[in-house]
Amino acid sequence: MTSDALLEQAAALADEIAQLQSQWPKHSTPPALVIQLEDLEEALAQVHAAIAASASGRSAPSAPTA
Repeated sequence: MTSDALLEQAAALADEIAQLQSQWPKHSTPPALVIQLEDLEEALAQVHAAIAASASGRSAPSAPTA
């Protein structure tokens, strides 16, 4: 995956996280929302690792597709 594609994927995941957090209830958060947020954050972390590895010339685990 190219660096530009990784950056676009990171931006898309960050947007999804922001959208999810904007819908977050103040009380009694459903477990499904928490799980969804954790999944998105994990995917974003993997993309960031792939970007860092790409920048340093190392191979990284393949980034998940959104």
